[in-house]
Amino acid sequence: MAHPIGIQPEGNLLLVETAGHNIRDEGLGSLHVLSDGLVLEVLQLLDARDLAHLARASKSLYCFCDTEDLWKGLVLMEYEGEFQWARTWRSTYAATKAARRAKDAAAGTAKGGTEQAAGNGHTQSASGPPEAEAAAGDGEAGVKKRAGGKQGGKAAKKQKGGAKAAGQAAEGGAPARLQVAHFYSDLLYQPWHCATCDIRPEWLEGDNIERV
Repeated sequence: MAHPIGIQPEGNLLLVETAGHNIRDEGLGSLHVLSDGLVLEVLQLLDARDLAHLARASKSLYCFCDTEDLWKGLVLMEYEGEFQWARTWRSTYAATKAARRAKDAAAGTAKGGTEQAAGNGHTQSASGPPEAEAAAGDGEAGVKKRAGGKQGGKAAKKQKGGAKAAGQAAEGGAPARLQVAHFYSDLLYQPWHCATCDIRPEWLEGDNIERV
């Protein structure tokens, strides 16, 4: 099984025709003198927006900014336990962000509609004598009903759109991931390898723990 964005262990440098060619250094620029661990420590100081922008600078930085531990820290720090798992920490962050924005937009639209209806009611009560109010009551009620329905429709539409975006992220449809060639790093490759490698049945058959 290949790494989802093409990162390879450093030992593979000995197996390719272009031995010794690793795009890591040229893509990091002045940061290439730092070890992979130090580069990740620097990136931990960035927020999600900065990571997303930095990932566009080069293929090497894209590989570092895609590291799951970085996005895991952002999810737990910003959303604590209020999130729904979406296959990867990066997708989880994107799905949770989309759901939060849709929820806030729907709440803001509903609040605006309520305030507008209250304002219209206040204007109506101060507009004239009871006879005029009674004559215009049906017309204004119809306008309010249509306005309320329009505001509610907008809120429902925004909430539905946010839910759809969150669902796409949860299914792995977003955000998209690039494929990078000739990038070698044990530190970035090993966590993914250990998390996805199969456990052979024979590994579980032996019992080498002394029992008391």
